[in-house]
Amino acid sequence: MPRTRWWMHCASLDATTWSIFAALTNPALRLHPLNGILPEGWEQAAAFPDEVVYREYKVAYSPMVFVRSAPSAASELLGARRAGELVATTGRGLDGWVEILGGGWMLVDAERQLIGRGKGALLEPVGPPWPSPSAPSGATDATADAAAAAAAAPAALAATPG
Repeated sequence: MPRTRWWMHCASLDATTWSIFAALTNPALRLHPLNGILPEGWEQAAAFPDEVVYREYKVAYSPMVFVRSAPSAASELLGARRAGELVATTGRGLDGWVEILGGGWMLVDAERQLIGRGKGALLEPVGPPWPSPSAPSGATDATADAAAAAAAAPAALAATPG
């Protein structure tokens, strides 16, 4: 009778169990928990996008483009916009996604996603771009808001009759 290895009887174990086993048997291996579908700090990064975000886009892909709850194809589906519809944005963007007014995120170019390759541009810019924001180094959302308020304060004071 052929001798079987103990691990051959473990075929029904899931990936989490195998990850724990690997971590326990290899002290050099470091595992990190996956707590969400987006990386930590994505909201701050979206407030200071690396790419140009336009004020308005036209849905170019037919029959429609999905609206998601976050800038990821793995996030909750909120709805869709039909080809030809205009969508206004908030100025936030992340990795080819733009946040739209009224809530939700839309992917601008399907070539940025593996499963969308070959579909091309989903949205076409029709409005002017938002001004490019510059993030203070090491700023958090709260410090960026405070910096914006502080910059606006002198103008508000100058406009106050006194």
